[in-house]
Amino acid sequence: MAYTIIGFIASRDTINQSHSTLGKPVLLPQQFAMLPITSSICNQFNFTEWPLAYLVEEDISPLTLPTQIANWGMDLSRFGKIGYIEAELFGGSGIKAGAVWHKENFVISPFNSNDAINTVLIEIGVEKGEAIDEFAALNLGAYG
Repeated sequence: MAYTIIGFIASRDTINQSHSTLGKPVLLPQQFAMLPITSSICNQFNFTEWPLAYLVEEDISPLTLPTQIANWGMDLSRFGKIGYIEAELFGGSGIKAGAVWHKENFVISPFNSNDAINTVLIEIGVEKGEAIDEFAALNLGAYG
């Protein structure tokens, strides 16, 4: 079974203050929200879906985000910490990547690892509580 996700996650307050043009946010638990980056957005701005995953697969480094995604992250971070996540998985294996901005600067530069998404979520303040991890705490499995 395949699972893919790409988008920005931040507190609802951060997302609401940003007046983002990325579309309607998906409301998540713990007062967080996600701004998904859809295939139509990728096509509109002419970048590949899962841009970090593509770089990892092609063994290109350093990992850099398309200019438009980096600009959105910087802009959104004026209002609080914002995380960028992407995953492309099939049968339990694949690529997870992310980045975090705050006050228009990277707090965590683009990277990939098995725990990339949870690392991003921890940095922006997600608490796992009784869930298995931060990813599960936000029920992100329902959006891939």
